[in-house]
Amino acid sequence: MTTSSRRNTLILMAGDLAIFVMFALVGRETHASSDPNLIVNALPTLMPFVLIWLLVSVPMGVYRPNVYRLTPLTIIRTLAAWIVAGPIALYVRALLLARTAIPVPFVIVTMGLNGVLLIVWHVFFAWWLKRSGR
Repeated sequence: MTTSSRRNTLILMAGDLAIFVMFALVGRETHASSDPNLIVNALPTLMPFVLIWLLVSVPMGVYRPNVYRLTPLTIIRTLAAWIVAGPIALYVRALLLARTAIPVPFVIVTMGLNGVLLIVWHVFFAWWLKRSGR
């Protein structure tokens, strides 16, 4: 992998991380506004999503340059990885929080919102790479 490809991969990963951080912080603020420990209390939601996403997306090839440079391929791989990673992360989060059930609205919002954000980000990134000639 070239230096340029490594840099591009790290940028793509950083964007993914930003999506999960934003999701966890906004969700925490929405459900516990004015939480003085917002960041610490968001970690049980953030960590499972980041870790499971990386454990699933890397072997599924989401971060391969020949994947993330091609819009149709990046959509398919990102969606496939999210369909696998999302439910596992939801389950791990429930275990961490000692929840016996995962509310259906939370599953719908989590799977839908994060899935859309990841795909939009990856499509934008592929477009940006093509447009900038990187």
